[in-house]
Amino acid sequence: MDRYSANKKILDIIAKSIDENHDMRFIQILWALGIINSKNDIIEDRFYEESEETLKKINTEFHKNT
Repeated sequence: MDRYSANKKILDIIAKSIDENHDMRFIQILWALGIINSKNDIIEDRFYEESEETLKKINTEFHKNT
């Protein structure tokens, strides 16, 4: 999967999560999907992470919570 396709898929997942969680704030959705996370109480810097890796982490977090 290329970067563009992964980005579009991530946006689709975020949009679906927004539709399913009307009361959640945007930042809460990002945390719930695992887009933002922490290690040892420090927010992990994933600035250089490729979109495909982010998508894999979202899918892993989703399956962990279902």
